[in-house]
Amino acid sequence: GKQVDCIYMDIETSGGNPGRADGNSKQTWTAAALAFCAECQAAGYAAGVYANLSYMSGKLDTAALKAAGCRLWIAHYTDAAHPEYREQYDMWQYTSSGAVDGAEGRVDLSRQYTEPVKPEEETAMVILKIGPMSAGDFEAIKAKAQSLALPVQEPGDGTLIAGPMSADDRATLEALAASLLLPVEAVTETELENQEAQKKIAELTAKVDSLTAQVSTLTAQAQQAQGIIASYKEIIKKVKEIVNA
Repeated sequence: GKQVDCIYMDIETSGGNPGRADGNSKQTWTAAALAFCAECQAAGYAAGVYANLSYMSGKLDTAALKAAGCRLWIAHYTDAAHPEYREQYDMWQYTSSGAVDGAEGRVDLSRQYTEPVKPEEETAMVILKIGPMSAGDFEAIKAKAQSLALPVQEPGDGTLIAGPMSADDRATLEALAASLLLPVEAVTETELENQEAQKKIAELTAKVDSLTAQVSTLTAQAQQAQGIIASYKEIIKKVKEIVNA
């Protein structure tokens, strides 16, 4: 049969009768979606979430999902053009009244902006930058990362850097971060090295500026001392003239 490229989790209301999940919070829905994507990815499939505009904007932390490699497929039926969707989502289901040759009746039509990427096609290990966050959340994230035996860096700006890590550890850490409503960013070794290099450059620049100021002060003091010495020399010269007169 046809090979499956991606598996999507359909998140929406139950319809006329309120369902048990209709009242789920943003944190709950996001954690569930992250867990779903992690399971699919662990099995070797690309994974994503399908939801309407209301759920995408109010019930899901799309930044956390994208950071975890979850594809976003939005359902928003409108005739209006939404060029911003190309950057925000991977697919856009724009109508339920489409027509396709060979299919009877109305069909849903979608635009696909990006191709699904299976886990084995991605880099196996990833580094996460989480935060900024409060001291309590920092300790919770740090404890979880250490329990997974992950390398941890503390830049001192309220963020925590963990990794490299596997897809499973990433899903675990991102689920905790999502439950705490913390921003998560996947970074590379090169990006971290560049950030560290920029930090060192800034520190060296500050030191150079400080030394330059000190040199300027010392130069002014030296010039002042030379002026005093010249004055003393002039006084001594006049004293000698008086003595020899």
